[in-house]
Amino acid sequence: LSTLIGLIHIGVNERGTFVGTANLCSLHNSPSGLVFSMVIQHLLKNNLDPKSMQWLKTVRKVGGHYFYVLQDNAFAVECDATKCVIHEVSGSYAHTNHYREIEFKEYGIAYSYSTIMRCQYMERELLHMDKDIIISLKRILSNHTNNICRHSNGICPRTSSSVIYDAFNNTIHLCDSNPCTGVWSEFKRI
Repeated sequence: LSTLIGLIHIGVNERGTFVGTANLCSLHNSPSGLVFSMVIQHLLKNNLDPKSMQWLKTVRKVGGHYFYVLQDNAFAVECDATKCVIHEVSGSYAHTNHYREIEFKEYGIAYSYSTIMRCQYMERELLHMDKDIIISLKRILSNHTNNICRHSNGICPRTSSSVIYDAFNNTIHLCDSNPCTGVWSEFKRI
């Protein structure tokens, strides 16, 4: 069981289950809820069994998070302090720090002014992938024109990390800096 906490929040267990998270902003927060790292640890410890997924839906969390989960299947999970929506992902899926699920729209706060535009760009690009999907995804994540890869300019924070989950090949690709110039590491699920 290992968890990488820093600018990228990812955990992996001995079974090869990946759980990661990204921040979301919500008006529903709780000073007494669990922080994201405790949620990741619980999910990894319990191997995403049905009870664990039910627990994720009901446990109070500190605030908004998007969890990406890869075990035998891939799941996208959006949460705030009081509720959680889980759906299985097949094919490509883009997420850029804003709530996508309708249940959260009324009290979700856009993480940055460009979050929806960035997601729409990524969704369009996902429809036109090259044969090497991972290279295509790294190219998309390195895009400056659509504000995907950002460098600090005093107005907008810089991109601090990027992650690609390859559910088909049980692999995660991780860049702990700007994806246009950073070094990508690859971790294969055994």
